[in-house]
Amino acid sequence: MSSDFDFSAMRPDELRSAIVVLQTVNQRAASALKAAKAEWARAHDGGDVEDVTLDGEDAGSITLTKGTEGGYKVVDPVAYANVLCDIEAYLSGGRKAWEKVNYPRPEAMK
Repeated sequence: MSSDFDFSAMRPDELRSAIVVLQTVNQRAASALKAAKAEWARAHDGGDVEDVTLDGEDAGSITLTKGTEGGYKVVDPVAYANVLCDIEAYLSGGRKAWEKVNYPRPEAMK
């Protein structure tokens, strides 16, 4: 652990409060960063690189890669298969994009 942040002298209630406040700040900062990046990407073309300075000091650079396409990652294959079945999606060649598999009903798993 970093010695920059020492919470060892806090009472349990103070520590709980600090955790909640820091988590809230972290989530808000992540949302703000995502929105700022989206706005920067909207205003720039792929391949753009801009150097950033803070107080006259080099702080880094922002880069927007060129020619990349967005994509998706399937995290729940069963749910995705259900969607493909519902919309009757087909692969090239006319094959169904989903398979029927045996799966227990929720009440059978109790």
